[in-house]
Amino acid sequence: MNNTDQIKLLLSMFTIQLPTLLVCFVAIVVVLGRWKAGSEGSIWALLGFSLAAVLCFAVPVAQTVVIKRVSITAELASASGRSASSR
Repeated sequence: MNNTDQIKLLLSMFTIQLPTLLVCFVAIVVVLGRWKAGSEGSIWALLGFSLAAVLCFAVPVAQTVVIKRVSITAELASASGRSASSR
C-alpha cells in the first residue's frame, strides 16, 4: 500500500465521520450558548461532545496506522516465507 492509497483511505474515513463531527460542533456551540441555563450539566455535555469530536479525528488516524502496520507485517511474512521456501 503506497502513500496515495493511505491518504485516500484516510480521507474516506474522515468523510464517514463528517456527519458526527458536524453534529458535535453544532452541539458544542449550542451548549456554549446556553451555558448559564444549565451550568452543571453544560460542562458534562461540553466534555462529551468534545470527546466525540476528538474521536472523529483519532479513530480514522488509528485505523490507518493499524492498516499500514498490518500490510507491512504481511509483506515481511510473505517475503520471509518466499526466502524460506527457496532454500
